[in-house]
Amino acid sequence: MKTIKVSIIIPTYNCSSLLERAIKSVLAQTYENWELIIVDDGSTDGTKDLVANFRKIEPRIKYIWQNNSGAPARPRNTGIKSASGEYIAFLDHDDEWLPNKLEKQVALLENSPEIAFVSCNVIVVSPKRSEFISSPKYKGENFLKKMLEKNLILTASSVVVRREIFDKVGLFDETLKFADDWDMWVRIALKYKFDYIDEPLVKYFWHGKNRIIKTNISERIQDYEYFIYKHWVLLERFPKAMDVNLRYLGLLNMQNSNIRKARQYFRLALTYTPWSVRTLINFALSYFGSDIYDFALRFKRRVESLVDRNKLR
Repeated sequence: MKTIKVSIIIPTYNCSSLLERAIKSVLAQTYENWELIIVDDGSTDGTKDLVANFRKIEPRIKYIWQNNSGAPARPRNTGIKSASGEYIAFLDHDDEWLPNKLEKQVALLENSPEIAFVSCNVIVVSPKRSEFISSPKYKGENFLKKMLEKNLILTASSVVVRREIFDKVGLFDETLKFADDWDMWVRIALKYKFDYIDEPLVKYFWHGKNRIIKTNISERIQDYEYFIYKHWVLLERFPKAMDVNLRYLGLLNMQNSNIRKARQYFRLALTYTPWSVRTLINFALSYFGSDIYDFALRFKRRVESLVDRNKLR
C-alpha cells in the first residue's frame, strides 16, 4: 500500500457554495500523493451532500462532522489528529490552489530537510479592487521578528508543515478565534526554519464572509490581548513588534468606542518605542473623539487603496 505523503485539511462551516471550488482545486493538483480531510464544523447547509458526491468519484476524500466550535482551530486540530501524511497542508473552504501548488512546495521540503514549514505568494481577489499579490517577503533570521509584528502569511491555505512539528510545538490554540494561525506560525518559527515559494500558488478571495465586522471587534480585541500576553516575554525582545501590537489593540479599542482603554495601550506602546510616530499620532487623535478618528481611518484606507491601484498600473 502506498504511503500517503500529504494530508490536506479543509475546515468548513456552512459554505457549500464556495467549498466546491476549493475541492476542485485539490483534484486538479499535479502532485497526486495526497488525502483530503474535510472537517465539517457543524454545517446545516448542503455541505454533507456536496462532499458525499465528490467521495463517490474520489476515494482519497475523507469527511468528518463535528459540533460547531465557532472558529477554525478545532476543525484544523481534528484534521491533524486524523491525518496520515508526512506533510500537513491547509486549505480554507473559500480559497483555491493553483494546480502546481503542492508539487512545488513538497519539492522544497523534500530538498530542504532543515525547513519545517513553507508558504508561497498569494493572489488576492476582491470584488472592489484589482487583483494583487501578497508575499511573506521575509525568511531566515528576520522572519520571527517580522512575524511578531504582523501575520506575514495572509492565509493558512498557503502553508505546508511537516507533520512531526505539531508533535513538538502542539496543536492550534483553540482559545483563539482570529489569530490561531498567527500564533501557530510564531510558535513554529521560534524553534524551526521557514521558507516560501516566491510565486503565487494560491487564490485568496476577499469577500464579506471573511471580513471582520464591527459586531465582533470585542472578540477580536479579546483574541489579540490573549495573543500578546501569551507571547509577552518574546515580544519584549523586539520593542518594535511590541509597539505594533499594542498600537493595534489601541486602534481596535478606538473602533470599539473605548477611548480610555485605547489611550492606555497607546501609552504602554510608547514605553517600548517612545519615537514611534504612528503611535504618537494615534495617541493624539484619541483626544479628538471617535468620530474624528473614524474619519482619519477612512481617509487613510482610501489613500492606501489609491496607492495600491497605482502600483498595479
